[in-house]
Formats: sequence, C-alpha cells, structure tokens
Amino acid sequence: MTQTASQPETAEETPLRASDFPMTGLALLGVPAWEPGNFRGALLTDWAIDPGMPPATQGEPWIFHANGSLVVIGFEPRPVPEHGADLQAKNTPEWPEAVEIAHAHQAYLAVAVIAETVSLVENARTAMKVLCSLASQPNVRAINAASKLFTPDNYRAAALQMKGNDKIFPVWNIIFFGAWTPEGNDEMAGYTVGLDRFGLPELEIPAGPGTSTEIRGRLVHAAMIQVTRGRALAEGEEIRLPGFTYRCAKRPSEALPDVETVHLDRVD
Repeated sequence: MTQTASQPETAEETPLRASDFPMTGLALLGVPAWEPGNFRGALLTDWAIDPGMPPATQGEPWIFHANGSLVVIGFEPRPVPEHGADLQAKNTPEWPEAVEIAHAHQAYLAVAVIAETVSLVENARTAMKVLCSLASQPNVRAINAASKLFTPDNYRAAALQMKGNDKIFPVWNIIFFGAWTPEGNDEMAGYTVGLDRFGLPELEIPAGPGTSTEIRGRLVHAAMIQVTRGRALAEGEEIRLPGFTYRCAKRPSEALPDVETVHLDRVD
C-alpha cells in the first residue's frame, strides 16, 4: 500500500531536528562480497543519484550526499549480530522462506541516511531509494527494514512507485504494522514499530472489530497523519479512520514491552 505524504505547513509543527533521526536498513548478502560499481549504476538508472566512486577498500564505509541527505553504506563480512535477521524474519509470515534466508546469509550491507537539509519524510524517501537500488544487486537475498524482511523484488516494487512522483511514500517499507489477538480476547488489536524513527510515538489500536488487514489499514492512516504533521497525535484528539472515529490517549502499550504508545480508542 502507498500513502501520500505532504510537507508540514509550519516550522512550529516540526520542532524536531531531522538530523537526529537517521533512517537505517540492511541488505542481507548470500556470500561476503558485493559489486559497488554495479550498485552505482543502479542508483543512477533508478533515481539519477550519483554516489561518486566507491572507496578503494571494502572495509571502508562509502559516504556520499544525495537529495539533501548524507548516505553511509558499510560492508560487514559476517551475519547480522545476535541473530538479529532471524528475529526480524519471524515478522514476515507472508514470506515462508524468510527464516531460511536470514539463517543462511553470510554478510550484509548496513545503510544509514541522515537528513542534512531536508525533512524526515524526504530523508526516509532517500533511504528507501538507496535500499531499492541495493535490492537489485545479484548477491542481495533480502532487505531488512521496518522490523521485518522483504524479498528484494517486493521491496523494490514498492519503492519504485516513488519514481517520478514526489508525493508517494511507501510507508510499509519503513514502518511495521502488526496485528495480534490479546489473550482472553476474540477480537484483534494492532500496533506500529518504526514511528520512533520520525521522533513520533508508536500507535496502538486496542482489540476491536475488523480483520487484520482492516486494522493495519487504520494504523497506516493514523501513522501518516503523524508523519505528515511532523508531530504526535494529541491527547484527547479525535480522528476519523476507515470505518470508525477514534480518540487518542497515551498510555502503556499492551503489545510492546516498556513502551508508552498513543492508543486509538474507538468512540463510535
């Protein structure tokens, strides 16, 4: 799913410094090798971004400027530490091979994109463009972003929707939208992971009517309200999401340990 993002209207709505919230992601490699020149060509073809020449040695990070952001790509000739990729693969039930891919990868590329002169939304778009072009590389087996794994083709297809349209924002590529059934309840609840990358609180919908797809869809709408405003939903504020009106209240999360989230409580 894609969403439309717009720039916040006033500086007062974006008190956060974009540079304080870098966007990150990983490209999992089947073997500990990659072709920087191939990636440079893909980035030029996909987005007309020229990263310049790669560093002389693979152990040196590749640093370049793109669209008002600073991009850093580091090559790590080892699996993601502490089985991190394996844990993220468990959030990808729609891709049965994700766990196997995560377990088998032998190296990874770590990407960090830091805003210099652009908003958090534009910085996130640049990060997705870089990961999109990495996804086309022959040794990349998965993209690790949004607290889950993506097939390279799926990540790339979503990101390429931004091509030629500066309003498209494939939010699924950078924020995780989860649905679950709390113990002792027959209805589903939902939550987000990744809004903190924008300096925003995570969102949560308590158990209520709706399928997992409907609940995730409501969370997407609410998340985009926060992202496009550049500030959190206010305590007591009411918003209309597909199907229902919700009132916002900040309290401890039911889905995430030791986190306070903005709960969206249904009022009709």
